[in-house]
Amino acid sequence: MPKITTALARPEIWEDIQHTLSGGGDGRSCQCVWPVLTNKEWETTDLDQRTAMFQQEVASSRPPGLVAYVDGDAAGWIRVGPRTLQRRLGRTRNIVATTREPLDDDDVWAVSCFVVRREYRGLGLNAPGSSSRCNVVWLGLSIVR
Repeated sequence: MPKITTALARPEIWEDIQHTLSGGGDGRSCQCVWPVLTNKEWETTDLDQRTAMFQQEVASSRPPGLVAYVDGDAAGWIRVGPRTLQRRLGRTRNIVATTREPLDDDDVWAVSCFVVRREYRGLGLNAPGSSSRCNVVWLGLSIVR
């Protein structure tokens, strides 16, 4: 059974974060800033600008997510944090229509990006994160709805 560990996003593991985003899906082009930008902002930025935004966010005092490691190799990424910092969520009709919590409540957190590199899929990395009520063990966080 593989050993799964996690680390908060920080500048020292920037290359690991980038590695997780380049293993399939839209992570590389998105740079995990889609959830924090409005449509207009998204449409007017390019990859270099998104990368710079994400790098600034990773270097901030509030890490935007975590990297999952499988046997020491960067295997996955998850964006998790206050929903208010993920501006797109408060502008998404489906979320606005179904949420019971106030949209401006900083205590409500959201997972808005979840990436697992192709070669690590099928190992159970995304199983804990796919439940709406779960204790996300691989993140070291308790996320309950």
